[in-house]
Amino acid sequence: MRKRNLLLCRPTTAAEANSVAALMAAMAIDAEVHPDGAVYEVYVDHQHADEARRLLREEYPDGFPGVGVLSKATGISSVLPVPPEAWFGRGAVAVLAVMAVCVAMHIYVHAGSDIVVRARMIEMGAISYALVESGEYWRLLAAVMLHFDFGHLLSNMAVMLVVAPPLAHQAGPMRFLAIFFAAGVSGNIASHALFPTAGLKAGASGAIAGVIGGLGAYGLRYAEHSRFKHWQVFAALLAFYAMVVGFGPGRDNTAHLFGLLSGLLYGRILNERS
Repeated sequence: MRKRNLLLCRPTTAAEANSVAALMAAMAIDAEVHPDGAVYEVYVDHQHADEARRLLREEYPDGFPGVGVLSKATGISSVLPVPPEAWFGRGAVAVLAVMAVCVAMHIYVHAGSDIVVRARMIEMGAISYALVESGEYWRLLAAVMLHFDFGHLLSNMAVMLVVAPPLAHQAGPMRFLAIFFAAGVSGNIASHALFPTAGLKAGASGAIAGVIGGLGAYGLRYAEHSRFKHWQVFAALLAFYAMVVGFGPGRDNTAHLFGLLSGLLYGRILNERS
């Protein structure tokens, strides 16, 4: 049964588990309850999984109190991730705010001649090896929000629209922002330390790679409760990264790779504390 069906939730008491099963039965969805140590696992078939999750969300709009997956790290309950009704669900404001700042800074920086643009890039925080070495470490963060041209901005914002809303929905706005900026800074630190260059560095690609890593962290946590194995989640993560960010000449591949790995690490840490 467990191989054929999908784990919906793991309530901490029999009463909670039976309540969930009764809710499913009322909507003609077969659910089975099985004790598993200190918790009770509620299973539904894959065909009705989406509808079952929607019912849980509607019944427990404030976070499904008492109905969740037992966190091995903390011993408290947290719910299995539920997809939003629309693409922009919980945390969408944080995603749009980041994009708005990127666009606003781009408009300010590029309103002038090429000479003015370079001066404004430096003024606003583009990474210069010499300036960072002189103590201007704030550039490692500020550069995440800067882009060299419209194509650079457009490609990064397009990828943001694909990968950021699902992570913001699952992690919440504050944790999404933490993963985004921490991964971006980590990628910039690695790039600055390992591959110094005389040219300026900037862009949100490392942070966006970190968002992909964060999504992977959430997928890895729940892999044991799904039909996917941990290695399949990680392989899908790498494949998606290669498609939307990838490697190539002229790209800061070090910032991308370390951003991805940092997002995976930070996402895992924050997720275990949820």
